[in-house]
Amino acid sequence: MALVLVPTVIGLVATLTGTPIYLFAALFAEVVLVLGLWFALRPRGADVRTRADLERLVRGGKPVIVELFSSFCLVCMSIRRASRTAADALKGDWVVARCELRSPGGAEVGRAYGVQYVPSYLVFDEHGDLVRRIVPDTVTPLANGYRVLDEQGRIIRRLMRIEPEVLVDTARGV
Repeated sequence: MALVLVPTVIGLVATLTGTPIYLFAALFAEVVLVLGLWFALRPRGADVRTRADLERLVRGGKPVIVELFSSFCLVCMSIRRASRTAADALKGDWVVARCELRSPGGAEVGRAYGVQYVPSYLVFDEHGDLVRRIVPDTVTPLANGYRVLDEQGRIIRRLMRIEPEVLVDTARGV
């Protein structure tokens, strides 16, 4: 139905406004391309949906890294590959999970651990204690970078961007 309706509406609008139809077709193609890219790149579902899920996960006897993300965050989409590479490098020794911060359960996790912005990371040791947080300096991490915080919230180091090596080194340095 949409395959017939959309071109019909474009043709009707072009005819009524006197605008060349190729301008509307180009605009439509651009919108489709942008939406297609967004759907292809956006982060997939969360592993941790509630604070109770997170508590069960960190009490499992293995160290855990939790990536806090948002499905609509372009920075989250851009660093997803770094997170996957780090997860592959830590596979077996660590549990790597994801939590959508903008969901109700994710917001509860964010409040509990002092995380407001995405992308952020929580690092737990094998006893379930929070030992590191990697958080954006502000709401615009591309411009201002990230802070690596210890268990008391003191800044250990600053990062300009998230790289797989940084995540692996932060995890192994615990």
